[in-house]
Amino acid sequence: MRSAAWLCALPDDPAAGRHAHALTRGGASRGRIVAAHRSGRPWIVACGAPHSLLLWERPDARVVVVGRTGADVAALGRVVCAGGAGAGLAGRVMTGLDGSFHTFVSTADGVQACGDVVGLCPVFHARVDGLSLWGDCPGVLADLAGRTDPDRVYLAARLFGWAPPSVHVHRSPYAHVGMVAPGCAIVQAPGGAERVERVWAPPDDDVPLREAAAGCRDALVRAVSTCAAAGHRTVFECSGGLDSSTLALLGRHLGVAAAVLTRLPARDGGEDARHARALSSRLAPVPHVWIDQGLETPAAFDGIDTPLPGGEPGFALSTPDLQRYVFRRAREHGDVLVSGHGADEILTPPHNHLPDTATRRPLAALAHLRGYAALEGVPTSRAAWRAAHSRVPYAVWLDRWRASLTAETPGAPTLWGWEPELLAPPWITREARALLADAVDTAAPPLHPRRHQHHTHAALLWAAGENRALAHAGRHTGLYTALPFLDRPVVEAFAAVRADERRTPHAWKQALTTAFADLLPEGLRRRRTKSTYSLKPDLDAARERVLAALTDPITAELGLVAAEHAHAALTAVDADPTNMPCLTRLLGVELWLRADTAPTPHAPPQAPRPAAKTHPPAPHRTRARPGVRLAPGVLLVREQHADHTGALTHHGRTVALGNASAVIVATALRDGKDPAVALHARFPDTPVAALDDAVTAVVDHLGALGMTVPDA
Repeated sequence: MRSAAWLCALPDDPAAGRHAHALTRGGASRGRIVAAHRSGRPWIVACGAPHSLLLWERPDARVVVVGRTGADVAALGRVVCAGGAGAGLAGRVMTGLDGSFHTFVSTADGVQACGDVVGLCPVFHARVDGLSLWGDCPGVLADLAGRTDPDRVYLAARLFGWAPPSVHVHRSPYAHVGMVAPGCAIVQAPGGAERVERVWAPPDDDVPLREAAAGCRDALVRAVSTCAAAGHRTVFECSGGLDSSTLALLGRHLGVAAAVLTRLPARDGGEDARHARALSSRLAPVPHVWIDQGLETPAAFDGIDTPLPGGEPGFALSTPDLQRYVFRRAREHGDVLVSGHGADEILTPPHNHLPDTATRRPLAALAHLRGYAALEGVPTSRAAWRAAHSRVPYAVWLDRWRASLTAETPGAPTLWGWEPELLAPPWITREARALLADAVDTAAPPLHPRRHQHHTHAALLWAAGENRALAHAGRHTGLYTALPFLDRPVVEAFAAVRADERRTPHAWKQALTTAFADLLPEGLRRRRTKSTYSLKPDLDAARERVLAALTDPITAELGLVAAEHAHAALTAVDADPTNMPCLTRLLGVELWLRADTAPTPHAPPQAPRPAAKTHPPAPHRTRARPGVRLAPGVLLVREQHADHTGALTHHGRTVALGNASAVIVATALRDGKDPAVALHARFPDTPVAALDDAVTAVVDHLGALGMTVPDA
């Protein structure tokens, strides 16, 4: 089972019926039809309950909004009717409502869809038997297409930890599944012609903070309010940092916080922990859940042999058991986890705004230049030289960035360019570097003419991509993830503030502290530091497990990582703990590949899953565990762990079954016991009722494959 929550939009075509059937047939991840086209044919198929679902309709149009929004059907109708049900409708809905959601439109002029402006709610698309299918989970579309080979360029970018937007905003982890760029809508005419059109762009940053503060506050208040809409109970993460503390205090102020959750680092809580403890009295009477990491939680790298079900690679996948524990504790108090991710990207523009600021407010630019030079311990003249020599067109910068990928001695990273310039870890192959270099489109226009605005939005796009994996994993426990700082109105409000007033050398995240001056305690408002935590002790404790995960890696089969150098990731961290992000990125991609090897019930039964994760071709490797009895003719192709989904084939048919789970169910049936209860013994975190679907799927496939009941 790749995903416990997804949605898929089908075209208004008779041939799409069989895809609707594949998506709604038995299994733990089966979907249900939640909306139909005006013709009556299936349109939106969803698995799992979304945060909210709105359906507005009239004879000539139907609009579906799926996700987090505080609007109701009447509000949706007002947005639709304000401009007519025609071209650009999906984009108008996206820019007319608060929250983070998907929009789907069906009219006589065709169908439309769009996600959000940063990519936390993306729209993926794939051609399947001549039809264009859209959805929010690329794995579901890949399975429907029967083409699940990975996109090596996308994975190479994730291994590097950065790539220009033109490389990744239209890609997915699967080579045959694309993504609609955030801020764009996909439109299909009745004849099948398809196009992508931009419906949103980042704003200029010309508004003085004194004028923008009220709008910033209002946007974040509305974003937090949407988290508790439709009767949801919200749990606010509060590390003690400025971003999450603001959200938690705002949740308490608005009366929408069911609980606050703080993770205390095991070794040194630092300033964050001290501020979190100081905030506890201000947050009362909201229950405050304290999690002592390392004392009551799994260690950071525990569970890497049982990967999280991430829809895409991401940092969260490298710490699976810790994430599961946090999800479970949050789920005890609510069903929406509110986090401050994305605030750094929108609130802290890089130094590269200074040359542009100098043309409009030279005295302010000079003051900033002197301040940053003092903080970095360099002469002001040297900082001025950097700023002056960094002003190059975006195409020139892209060409230099591309050349640096394959250079023997790339230049040092800088905060003055159009985007971050990161150094590649030594275990990434020349082939991976060349793949990424070839994918760079030097003719791609910037996201905004001003470098710092482009940089800010590019960073938001990347952060949203990383957080999609975390949100996807949370949905498997029934937990929604809300990131208010990534909502369109919040991005628009804060990005419109002058860059030199959003952040200064003397004030940390000034736009946020100004907008919420009455809510934040003085100590937090004056804070200018950000706590960091080392995972090195966790790595030392889990060294053997991490080594096993990096032995014979699938990333090496794909030509992205040199297998003989993969263990160098640990050596690099030993030598310099700041290399830890490189290791977690490698683990995030590798564990996603391992978790993703099994198909799902959405795949057409007559089409066996093609061999994947083999570039260049590699000999077949069986990961079966000894002692498991299978009926004659049934071959275990790949299994990551006894508790995880494996791929079973029988006479050319491929189905998604956990090998150990199949044995448990078959044995329980033979002994006259409840198979769901038997499964619950192995999956204690999943309610028995929720395992009934899994039992149904297993029983159906056991009969179809002719598997025998194993001996006791």
